[in-house]
Amino acid sequence: MFEIGKARRSISIVIATVLLLSLFGFKFSGSTNFIVTECLFVIYLVFILLILGSGLFKFLYEPPVYFLFGAFIYEALKFPYYFGFNTPEYFVSQNFLLNAKYKVSDYYAASGIMLVYNMACIIVLLSSYLITRRFTNNRNVEFIKFKFKKENTLLLVMAFAWAFSFAKLFQLTGGNILFLLSRRSGNADAWEILKSNYVVSLFANLILVLIPIYLSLRLMANKTWKWVLLLYVPAAFLSFLITGARGFTIFSIITSVVLVITIKKVPIRNLLPVAPLLIVFFAFLGIIRRSSDTTNGGTLSENIKTQQEQNSEWYLELSSYQLQLRDEMVFDNLKASNILFGETYLNILLFWVPREWIGDLKPQFLDAEVAQRFWGRDDIGLPLTSMGEAYFNFSYAGVLIFIIFGIVMGKITNYLHNQRKVLYCAVAIVLMVYAQTCTTSQLTYIFQFLIILFPFLSYIRVKENSKTKINGINERITRFR
Repeated sequence: MFEIGKARRSISIVIATVLLLSLFGFKFSGSTNFIVTECLFVIYLVFILLILGSGLFKFLYEPPVYFLFGAFIYEALKFPYYFGFNTPEYFVSQNFLLNAKYKVSDYYAASGIMLVYNMACIIVLLSSYLITRRFTNNRNVEFIKFKFKKENTLLLVMAFAWAFSFAKLFQLTGGNILFLLSRRSGNADAWEILKSNYVVSLFANLILVLIPIYLSLRLMANKTWKWVLLLYVPAAFLSFLITGARGFTIFSIITSVVLVITIKKVPIRNLLPVAPLLIVFFAFLGIIRRSSDTTNGGTLSENIKTQQEQNSEWYLELSSYQLQLRDEMVFDNLKASNILFGETYLNILLFWVPREWIGDLKPQFLDAEVAQRFWGRDDIGLPLTSMGEAYFNFSYAGVLIFIIFGIVMGKITNYLHNQRKVLYCAVAIVLMVYAQTCTTSQLTYIFQFLIILFPFLSYIRVKENSKTKINGINERITRFR
């Protein structure tokens, strides 16, 4: 269970697709920096895919798998930028981020430096990870069936969280809940509603974490599970209203697909039709988000029509988040006066301390620091990748941070592998999908979720021991404690 060996054929297909698309999209015109960066982009993507398919990783609960997958997706969605579909300034302007505090002298030169830096970070992380990881024995476990008790508690928690959050938002907006999305276009009133109701946001996002966990319980107990996927309809609607972000929902759906493939051993090809549906869903949410502000007198349907006329490029719907080119801005404009010297990493230690207790001693989140220092804005958050965060904190010396990341990831793998607690492995997979870029903002959210999840994981135990076969030897599964 949770092995990834069979995914290597799929990775080979993705490598071939990347090379084919690059061959047809490659442009030999333009500046030297543009052409060099095109080459580095292809090298970077293939570099990541080769590592994923190399056999270095055996189990899905190994954290670098998600880190590498997240790094690949994040950069691959910039394909229109790297292959000159339009100018970098055009992409940034579509996201209303051209009013930057600084300008970028050459986006492609900044991207080239960034890609080389990212590859160095990955090499350092993998080196320290492989040194730390220890597989004490080969535990290729094939579980027959689990019986959990009180797993429906999670369903009740999700129902309560959804009802509470929706009722609160309905009250705060006077029934016009789509109004919340308008904060993405600078509506201060919508921003203030959400800023002062953190618990509502936490509950809504918690539901998307609990759905794949609850799904995994039903899959391992061999119970009916397909109806669980229907929970995504109300959950995605609520989370999108609050966060305005599509990624959180997509990550949860992808996690559920991964769990179905690994636990039920469903062939990947059977789930390929899900991919275009996710793309359409992703694009649709983007249109709704940009059309939600009806304070100018237009209706939602009129705004949607206007958006479709103004943004006919399909790739803007899929890649608008990445095409903000935030990391490039930091790599081009970082000066000694801007370096944070580890400030954002303190959030991992101090996230549980209320700001009222320690005041300015509690650092701001990375997203806020980037928006304020490089765009002069305090009404939005603009995150980076973990490589960009390391560079923002320590410049080129930030590569060394990934020694620590690799050690921590190795310790996590050792614990999950040696404990043989399959429920913990399933939960770890869910959380690692959400933490895939490993920025301090994401890690802080994961720690918050862990605090909430811990009592539930202690409450939901294996009802009775189940026989299993481990390397041909009948053993008893240890009770979950």
